Amino acid sequence: MKKKILISTGGSGGHVVPALNLYNHLKNEFDVLLYTDVRGKRYIPEEIKKTIFEVKNIPEKKYLFPLKIIFLFFAFIKSLIHFRGNKIDIVISTGGYMSLPIVLAAKIFKRKIILLEPNSIIGRSNKFLLRFSNQLLCYDKDIIVERNEKSAVPVYKRVVIDPILNHCFYFKKNTSETKDDTFKILIIGGSQASLFFTKHLKNEIIQISKKYKIEVTQQLSPGFDINSYKKEYDENNIKNNLFFFEDNFLCKKNNFDIAITRAGASSLAELALLNIPFISIPFCTNLSTYVLLLLYTLEL
Repeated sequence: MKKKILISTGGSGGHVVPALNLYNHLKNEFDVLLYTDVRGKRYIPEEIKKTIFEVKNIPEKKYLFPLKIIFLFFAFIKSLIHFRGNKIDIVISTGGYMSLPIVLAAKIFKRKIILLEPNSIIGRSNKFLLRFSNQLLCYDKDIIVERNEKSAVPVYKRVVIDPILNHCFYFKKNTSETKDDTFKILIIGGSQASLFFTKHLKNEIIQISKKYKIEVTQQLSPGFDINSYKKEYDENNIKNNLFFFEDNFLCKKNNFDIAITRAGASSLAELALLNIPFISIPFCTNLSTYVLLLLYTLEL
């Protein structure tokens, strides 16, 4: 009988994409359950079976802390019910708020708990759950808990692995060939990054096009009008391909001369594997991915 694995992942792409890749690697040899919340559902293809496990996310306000504890308690009770009804052997968390009650329930039922952390500084949820876990899978051997060198992850829990990507990336290479003088630019990022790039990079791209012949492929933030955005590029004779989030986009198209990205761990791993040079603009609040950026840059 196959072992049953529950993968728990929060609502952001940075959490869900690694979980989805892990699911695809394990599904043939294990009975894998994928748990996510409403936000995370949008990153998962319809054909993949998943359980929506919603945990009310309360704003970080001191006066709302008691309410947060109450919602987490009810989510914990719901998690216990899920474990009682499913003979789960292993729980893997990629982080996210909704993973907290699930991992705590796994601890009560004495199940093996594995955390997956792509960044060089552990995220908030995984940081809290580290004390309950058996292992931490990470991409950086020098991963730390806090932004100082004294808070390293215990060696007995740390397992360094290669980045877990979709199967398609292991057979792909950067197919860009210089057939003309057009410079192909990819602008890509998660939900927050695509919003930042959509708002702030258009004028810069137009200025660049006045000096160089370029082609732009850009991920736009949901809510923006593609036709209106495209019109400005067309008026400036910029060949363009605009899109919203697409699962494994770089598997389908990867002939770019350079990429501009936010420095998300998954995006960096994909670009590095495909040998696509990149310019990374990490958020000032996300120093962990900035450290990871330096690691990938050195490896390239």
